[in-house]
Amino acid sequence: MAHSVAADDAPATLHPLALLLAGQVRTLQEERMRAELLSAVVQPSNAAVFAHLSPEESPAAWHFGPVGGRSDPSQVAPAATAALSAGFAAAFRREFRPVFFELVADAELQGHRRWAGELLGSVRAQSALYFRWLLLHDAVERREAAAARRFAYVLRLRPDILPGCALRPPSVAQLLEPGLDAVALSDQLVLLRRSAMRVALCAYVAAPASPHCRLAPELCVDALLLLANFSLARARQGSATLVRSESMCQSMQRRSELGWSRLHHNLTGARLRRHPVLCGRAALDTGAPRAVPECSRSLFSPRRAHVGDETAEICARTPMRCSVLCDAWRRLEACRCPGFGREPVKVSSVNASALARLC
Repeated sequence: MAHSVAADDAPATLHPLALLLAGQVRTLQEERMRAELLSAVVQPSNAAVFAHLSPEESPAAWHFGPVGGRSDPSQVAPAATAALSAGFAAAFRREFRPVFFELVADAELQGHRRWAGELLGSVRAQSALYFRWLLLHDAVERREAAAARRFAYVLRLRPDILPGCALRPPSVAQLLEPGLDAVALSDQLVLLRRSAMRVALCAYVAAPASPHCRLAPELCVDALLLLANFSLARARQGSATLVRSESMCQSMQRRSELGWSRLHHNLTGARLRRHPVLCGRAALDTGAPRAVPECSRSLFSPRRAHVGDETAEICARTPMRCSVLCDAWRRLEACRCPGFGREPVKVSSVNASALARLC
């Protein structure tokens, strides 16, 4: 059933944008990072800020991958609770004036009344993060209920991510036109019409029944949106910058010099330091303002996403992981499990409502 954007978004006069920050504090504790986020998003868009953050800093599993054919975890600091700068919480409240703000370790989330345990499959490591999205969803709805008005748009952002441009209200409207409900860039950011918020932020609740979520975390939220008949586009790489800590950048540079190329293709020297995904912190170190140009469709270059094409790409890389998804599609003629002497098939033509019933 098609969504009526005009009907859903008409009463949204509380604020143009709700900014949702979820994840580990990391470089957000640095004054320069907060100043950039304020100037790039909060101030130009007049965003209302909601934040559910963790003081922990746990490197992702791929940080401990093989170096030169052998495992060498010494190149990256072990997972640990980060030593937050003195007064971070007070500074964040003073600068961002958040509507909602929680600073809670992952382990403490398990005592929450809505915690239902860890998720299954590939998204298990994201259980706490997805749960934070759920709590932010609840906080937004409470604020709207209190004001008897709704937000127009929602931007979910990692705390260590900076958009590469200033996000003003006309920019937001332009990025979601014509007829888009969401624009996403990996797990870094997702810009949503308010009507799509429940699907995108309640992944913790929906993931246990979703084969796409069990298959690959990068499919989870996108598939949930597409199967609910929301239109989605993928932003181009470089639309946003991941600002790593100095120690993490040094570790990654060292690993690259040792020949590690599993994910970032032997980025070395100056090329590594200016890579927008790895060491965007160089943009802060130069002192140059990041958010000079206004965001536009040309900068984000969004391309429409299709659940079948996205799934086929994942299956082509890891065919044996697709068996659970094919089980869900077992009654559809278009489905053939890859990895058994047959090429994976693209299933973009599969009817979304049929998949929704099965999945």
